[in-house]
Amino acid sequence: MVSVRDMTIDDVDLVDDDWHRQLYRQLFLQDLGPAFVMEDKYGPVCLCGAIIIWPGVAEVWFRLIRVKYMLSFIKELRRLIKRVVGDFKLWRIQASVEIGFEKGCRLAECMGFEREAVLRKHNYKKVDDIMYARLF
Repeated sequence: MVSVRDMTIDDVDLVDDDWHRQLYRQLFLQDLGPAFVMEDKYGPVCLCGAIIIWPGVAEVWFRLIRVKYMLSFIKELRRLIKRVVGDFKLWRIQASVEIGFEKGCRLAECMGFEREAVLRKHNYKKVDDIMYARLF
C-alpha cells in the first residue's frame, strides 16, 4: 500500500545526488507548484511534483527512490495526477525523460503520457530528453 503526503524541506535530503538535491530544494523554496512524497510501509518510495509553467500547463517531475509494490505505486500516482490536474485546472501536463532511461519512459507511457518530441541537449548533462505530454 502506497500513501501520499506533502513534501517538506527535510525530504529533499532523500535524494542521492547533490545536483538534484539542490534543484529540488530550490523548487521547494520557490513554491513553483505542489510537491509530494509517496511512501509505503518501508519508507519513502518517490518524490514527485509539478511546476506550474503558466495557467493550465505544468511540467511534472518524479524522483524514484525505490519501488517495491509497482502496481500500488502506479495506482496512487494516477490518483495524484488526477488530483493535481483538478486542483490547478490543468489541461496539459508534460514530462521530459532522458533518452535511454527506459524505466522512466515506460512509467510516463503507463501514466497515459504520449511521446511528442526529442529535446536536444535538454538536461544538465547535455543529453537529449524525450518530451512526453498528456492532455485533459
